[in-house]
Amino acid sequence: RPRALARADSEHNLSENPLRTDGAQSPYVPVQPSAPDDLSDGESPLFCPFEADWYGRNKGSPVGFDVGRHNVATSDDFLPAAVEYGTCPHRVQQVMLDHAEVVIGNYNHLFDPNTRGLTEHLLDEQTFVVVDEAHRLEERVRDLLSDRVGRHTLARARNDLRSLLTTAKQSETNRQQVRDELQSYEVSLTAVEEAVDFLGDVLEWLDDRVAEYLANEGYNPRDTRDLPEYDQEIPLRDPETDEPDDLTRWAEQHGYTGGLWRSLADIGTAAEAVIEDDGDRSAVCGAVGITLQRWWERDHATYFREIELEHAPKESGRAGAAWAQTYTPALVTYNCMPARALRETFAGLGGGVLMSATLEPLDVFREVTGLDRLEAGAGDAEARPVVERRYDLRFPAENRASFLVDATPFTARNRGDPTRDNDNQTREEYRYVLRTLARSPGNVLVCMPNYREAAWAGDYLADAVEKDVLVDESSSNEATDDLKAEFFRGDGKVMVTSTRGTLTEGVDYDGEKLSTCAVVGVPLVNVGSPRVRAVRRAYADAFGEDNAFEYALTVPAVRRARQAIGRVIRGPEEVGVRALVGQRYVEGARHSVHEYLGPGEQAEFTRMTPDFLGPQLDRFWSDHVVADRATDD
Repeated sequence: RPRALARADSEHNLSENPLRTDGAQSPYVPVQPSAPDDLSDGESPLFCPFEADWYGRNKGSPVGFDVGRHNVATSDDFLPAAVEYGTCPHRVQQVMLDHAEVVIGNYNHLFDPNTRGLTEHLLDEQTFVVVDEAHRLEERVRDLLSDRVGRHTLARARNDLRSLLTTAKQSETNRQQVRDELQSYEVSLTAVEEAVDFLGDVLEWLDDRVAEYLANEGYNPRDTRDLPEYDQEIPLRDPETDEPDDLTRWAEQHGYTGGLWRSLADIGTAAEAVIEDDGDRSAVCGAVGITLQRWWERDHATYFREIELEHAPKESGRAGAAWAQTYTPALVTYNCMPARALRETFAGLGGGVLMSATLEPLDVFREVTGLDRLEAGAGDAEARPVVERRYDLRFPAENRASFLVDATPFTARNRGDPTRDNDNQTREEYRYVLRTLARSPGNVLVCMPNYREAAWAGDYLADAVEKDVLVDESSSNEATDDLKAEFFRGDGKVMVTSTRGTLTEGVDYDGEKLSTCAVVGVPLVNVGSPRVRAVRRAYADAFGEDNAFEYALTVPAVRRARQAIGRVIRGPEEVGVRALVGQRYVEGARHSVHEYLGPGEQAEFTRMTPDFLGPQLDRFWSDHVVADRATDD
């Protein structure tokens, strides 16, 4: 009955302006309806007609796979169809998932505990998984399995519990009712009171810790003008040592023992259920309780605790906390070692293919993703076969030129600060290389180690070449899409970006969108970051001290570089230049990363000094311009 009463053609809710979404017209009015009195115990709560329609169909879907071309249904197909039927698109997708033969989606849904419920029922020993871009598994899963809880969310959780206590204090009847509801979850009012005190003290500790850190770093936490304009990490233990963190130690010193920490999930979940039963608002105390329980229970070698300060300026902040106008703090439990989670997930599947053009070295990939231990049957898991396959690049070799430019290593020590050390010898050498590459015909992508160096290179090239020069920076997806569109439009241009940015992976520069790609330096992450140091320590424990830097830092950095140069040649008819710039890419050089290139790349890339780069580029492009003209004739 509720869904019928909400329909626009119902005699109860006639409307000339039905609800529309995604270009589709629904059978409902654009106002959320209320349930009739005879179905709501004297109240008239709001309800969702789309959800009600799904229940009215006995949890079925009026939308089938025939809405998509060749029975392949995407959100662009089933969303408008579901709206027109007046049923919930999310429920439609849920029903269709149960009947799909192939599901294509982000592989986060394999590993993210927050979304795994959407696909849990699909993943068993009958499931075969194909994972593209598998070289990113380690990095992505590490992030997915890390916990973050911001200060605002902590305060909301405390306020959730406070509101429950306030309700209980309004009368003896209320107190008894709240006590009884909590008791059904085996939680007492006293436990809620203790949790409120604890969260309040954690918030106070967090504020003091941030202010103390900023002061120790030489900044005035009470003056927003004195604070640096970038994100920061506050380590809560020595990243090189397996030991309890500062928050855990503080809690123990103040009587907040493991019993309280472990009870926070139950307390928060019970309170959240009581609050949401009242229909007032969405509570967060349950999720926060679970996160804080894991903070206590997880080991300190695999999980690194820290405070994350996100630079997010606001118009106003809390009284007495000027730094809060500049930063948004969060407590982070960072997963340093995702191999076990990867192994356990793969062990629960029937089989799969992990593929990428940049998995080498395969022995390292097998170790850091847990495949070696899966093959050996580690723990209680049954031993599983793991087979390797390699495929060469099948496009004509004569269509590409591949260079290793033997220039001074572009390291922070050699190049100095781009804002101050502009006249040193290393930068002068790279100015020459950059302008030589940028003058290649067509679109040229220059990938620098970070956005700061990209800004330096962009400033220089803007005056050094007769092309438009675009400079990418860390920005929104919309801004990046606009920049790409400008790069692809019209005559050849130069795009300067960070090798660790979004323009170097997953972007298909097909056709004539890109003719040359140069990667400058080895794009290592900030090795001094507390988080990175903790990862390196965890890898040393798991794979040996001698392998820690290689596995945790060098191999992922070289994969980034190889992904970037892979943007050039996307099809058999395409022509382009690939350049890895810096002595560390050369075989036999000090700290060489040459061994981490693929076998085909090691054989094909030609070493040369910067002086020979220009003539080699001219020869390659001259040959291909002549060939193109001959074809046109």
